[in-house]
Amino acid sequence: MKRVAWRPTFVILLAVSCSAARPQTGPQPVAQTQTPGKEADPGKLQTPSQVSDEQKKQFIRMLKTLPHEGEFFSEAAIDKAGPYLPVLLAFTEKDIEKYDIYPFAAMSRGLCDRQEHRVYAVRYFAEIRHPLIQLMWAAMLFDGDAVSPEIVRFLEGALKSEQQAKMLSETFGPEFEHFQAVPFSPFPFLKLSSLC
Repeated sequence: MKRVAWRPTFVILLAVSCSAARPQTGPQPVAQTQTPGKEADPGKLQTPSQVSDEQKKQFIRMLKTLPHEGEFFSEAAIDKAGPYLPVLLAFTEKDIEKYDIYPFAAMSRGLCDRQEHRVYAVRYFAEIRHPLIQLMWAAMLFDGDAVSPEIVRFLEGALKSEQQAKMLSETFGPEFEHFQAVPFSPFPFLKLSSLC
């Protein structure tokens, strides 16, 4: 994967709402799909903390081969990558330091467009290990009204960090002032019950 400047592409990726133009079709929820590299066990959901180094390598190899539609991954690519969501969320900075962040961000964008993946990401948000991937998912989930108190606390902390606040400002653009003014608690406008 070729390295490119990620900041402008990060902004473009997150500028699109989670519930944007893509239809909510695709694979079965993560809990019911086969875990990459393992036999399916419908009674057990793999978490990011259970992901092996071999699964991470397998995901990177697969990511390089997935089809694109313009700058984003195709629906077929999102379908194929769906079962790998725990792997994507398990990457650390060290795991992907020699790769451009853009393909990981673009895949996150595509996966976040699907309800079952948003639910999974909310449930396992604390296990997202890469700080930039975690910030991207927090912003996308918040923008898509798929949040938890944990994500809101994370975003409140991000707003106190000059670097993270700047990234969020670039992400939300003119809406950033509204984003900052939103009372994060008690969440009257969020649909938390649908995520539990």
